[in-house]
Amino acid sequence: MKHTPTPWRHARAVSGHQAIYDADGKELLVRFGEGQDEFWKQPKNAKANAAFVVRAVNAHDGLVAALKNVAMDMESMRQDAQSASVRHCASESLKLIKAALAKV
Repeated sequence: MKHTPTPWRHARAVSGHQAIYDADGKELLVRFGEGQDEFWKQPKNAKANAAFVVRAVNAHDGLVAALKNVAMDMESMRQDAQSASVRHCASESLKLIKAALAKV
């Protein structure tokens, strides 16, 4: 299943809640500032929560691509390094990168 294409944006909807919209201005099903969860109901958090979701979604593809590039560099460094400490650091970094990418 594919998600709605980015970029997304957030704005105050006619109803007063914070909504997230796709690139064409269509409201997505995510709404902030109403519902059962007290955290999401708080107007002071609604705008910040919507903005955080939009920043994360819009940054996702670029961050994943950058992390994959770093992983390739770390693998090369691990294989080519003369120093055991550099190989160890590269290996440890690769573990963290692979763990992060496994969540994507």
